[in-house]
Amino acid sequence: MKKAVFSILAAILLISTFSTLAAMIAPAKAAYVGVFEVSSTWFSGDAIIQMRLFDPDLNLDPAKRDSAYVTYTKGTNTTALWLNETLPNSGEFIGYIRNASSTQTPANPPYDQSYRISNLILSPGDTFTLTYNDASPVGTTTITVTYKSYSATSGDISLDRASLEYPMNGYINVTIKDFDLNKDPTNVDSATLSLTLYNAVNGNTTTLTGLSFTETGVNTAMFTCAFSYYTSINFKGYNYNLSALLNVSVPIKISYELGYKYITFKTFPVTLEVASTFTTSGDLLIKVTDPNLEHKSWKVEYLGSIGNTNVTIKMGNDTVCVTGATALRETGAATATFTAIVPVKIGTVNTADDILQYNLTSKVASITYYGNGTKLAETVSTLSTTPATLTTDKTMYKATDMVTLNLTAPDLNDDSLNINYFTVTLLTTNQLIENVQVLVGGVNVGNLTIKVNGLVANSSASQTLTFIETGANTGIFTASLNLTKIRSRTGAALKNGDSLQIVYTDRINVAVTTASFTIGVAAATIDIDRTTYPVRKEGNVIIHITVTSSEDNTSPTTIQTKDAYVDVYYYNGTRKASEKVPLTETGANTGIFTGYYRLAQSNDQYFINGWGTVRTVYPATEWKGS
Repeated sequence: MKKAVFSILAAILLISTFSTLAAMIAPAKAAYVGVFEVSSTWFSGDAIIQMRLFDPDLNLDPAKRDSAYVTYTKGTNTTALWLNETLPNSGEFIGYIRNASSTQTPANPPYDQSYRISNLILSPGDTFTLTYNDASPVGTTTITVTYKSYSATSGDISLDRASLEYPMNGYINVTIKDFDLNKDPTNVDSATLSLTLYNAVNGNTTTLTGLSFTETGVNTAMFTCAFSYYTSINFKGYNYNLSALLNVSVPIKISYELGYKYITFKTFPVTLEVASTFTTSGDLLIKVTDPNLEHKSWKVEYLGSIGNTNVTIKMGNDTVCVTGATALRETGAATATFTAIVPVKIGTVNTADDILQYNLTSKVASITYYGNGTKLAETVSTLSTTPATLTTDKTMYKATDMVTLNLTAPDLNDDSLNINYFTVTLLTTNQLIENVQVLVGGVNVGNLTIKVNGLVANSSASQTLTFIETGANTGIFTASLNLTKIRSRTGAALKNGDSLQIVYTDRINVAVTTASFTIGVAAATIDIDRTTYPVRKEGNVIIHITVTSSEDNTSPTTIQTKDAYVDVYYYNGTRKASEKVPLTETGANTGIFTGYYRLAQSNDQYFINGWGTVRTVYPATEWKGS
């Protein structure tokens, strides 16, 4: 019997020991400091308040939504208000409070779950406390709530313009803080309110009723409304006529409950700004500053959306009217500065487009700003032009060559974003090439004449010169002229020694530019860096070779190569070596080729007073010079 009792005691002792060890080994769960808050400490009428408690210590069953409570105290009355967990295992608990006479419910409760609503018996002016007693760690959070109507003061009303200055027609955006209007802390509330405008001098009072205010966000208690007003018949489509109120110009008191602000209605100065000059590639920038038509300070606006408001531009016999819903865009909210870019093109007049067509009749643009059909400002700007220049890529050509013409004409670059081009068609057989029209956009911007030995050239066949801009916004145009189709005045083919002139008459600038060249074969030259070289017994000797040969420059866009030949002679005239040396053009279209030849180290005494020659093939004559 004693043995049995001992065995039982030993087993109990063993279990107790294991339990103690397990408790020592198992990690302890840290206590969480609970957070308790309410959506507002002030409410009235049928509004509701949301209570939120976050304390993972109260999450007893991770598989279901648990409940928790806080203590409600008003006077000597104390009771528990229960909250439901938002989601299983979240540790977040939500509940609602309302006056027993209210039927308000949350429109958008968190996670669309159902929560308890505590109905309290409250009278205006009542104050109560909500207390959360945190068991672990021990602590208490107490929040005091007032059930009472809120009266907005001047600090609770704000307007969209910091200056409190408004145009004679436009919009006013009013924002009001009012806890009474914040009925549902889970939803954006709305309310229909009235504002009073008062002129202290003439005693006129205007009450704006039926204004629709909307909360700026969930539970902000800030409500905003933008309403329109007018004093001019041009804006009689706006909501409220303030003509009688503003017949005496003084600050106007705008009031809501106990809150008010003084605002001023005024007529602002207007300015029209345009640069004194513009170009075909730079277009025409229009800038209008008109606070009178900047009606909504909180957003970017367009002057073109206001009736009979536009900018009219006249140049020569072309007229452009900058109007339309998206014309003259404000540079930013509340700047009152509106801009538009009017494209400038060379072309015939088309009144249906929004492009200022320059057709050489006038360079002066007259710009006028009309607001509501009334001329408010005007100015002028002058088209700035640059005379064209014409060059060729070489000064001498063979009679069978293609000549590259380079026309630098910034005025013809009327689209800075893209590559521009135009064509010139030379006349057919036995026709003089004189004053051939250069047309851009249907406008005769220049004339082209070709002369041989001072007399107007003849054409053996028609050819079209296509002048293509070298890149977007360069203003440099290139074209290729086929010399085989050019004849002298008498119809004779071109021959060596003939002098040609390509004459371009710039009608935009009333200027003439000429590119001249000769028919023939440009002489090639060979140069080396020294005329005397040291005996090479001390080491290698380098001979640097330069060949200038325009005939070998057959491509103006690529770097080319050619060969030279080096012959080395003993002092007695015996040729010791003859080798080919590759030369490379120094750059595209230079016609200058360079390379080097290495004289290897040698103790051969016969090189003393010896010499060398450098030769190359000249493509025009197949001649080898040295």
